[in-house]
Amino acid sequence: MIDGKYGRLITMKDEITGNEEKKGVRAKDSDAYIKTALYVYPALRAAAREVSEHIQRKACLSYVSRTSCENLATYLIGQIGVKEKLEELRETLGEILDKLSDTERFLLYVRYFGNKKKFLSDFSDEAIRKICGSRRSYYRRQERLVRKIGEGLRSRGMTADCFYREYGNIDLIRNVDKALAAGRRGAQGAREEQVILRLAK
Repeated sequence: MIDGKYGRLITMKDEITGNEEKKGVRAKDSDAYIKTALYVYPALRAAAREVSEHIQRKACLSYVSRTSCENLATYLIGQIGVKEKLEELRETLGEILDKLSDTERFLLYVRYFGNKKKFLSDFSDEAIRKICGSRRSYYRRQERLVRKIGEGLRSRGMTADCFYREYGNIDLIRNVDKALAAGRRGAQGAREEQVILRLAK
């Protein structure tokens, strides 16, 4: 298994037995998968790199493995598939995000990508209000943006069912999805609250 910053991405047992049951993945409503995809987007590059490094280590140490050659080969093929899926999701989202305006990118950064403490300090209250409007306007803009990104995903064939079928057995996706379903947004939620407090009611 893979232990590290992004957690275990997929177990050896799952790959060898072909068990792709997506335990813990929340109901496939129209917007849930879009928000999950956006929250994991900043971590996809590093997660794919971690899987790649794991594959190399596993292959190099294969001579001391107690697993049969056949099972090890099956496992490594599965891990290559995980890496490719992470890269595929990042590329698909990247194509959509590249077409967004600066204002839309700012909104995404506030709610989904804001992992740098210095980010908000670079903007004055006046600049933030100009971009976001009132609190009510801010929430409306965020919802419109999710719908826009959802349209981009669906135009590429990525519906909710497709998303969970293709990526729902990857722990990074599953863990973020479960956290959002439970209302846990961590540091991103705190940073967004900082912005909301600076907006007029």
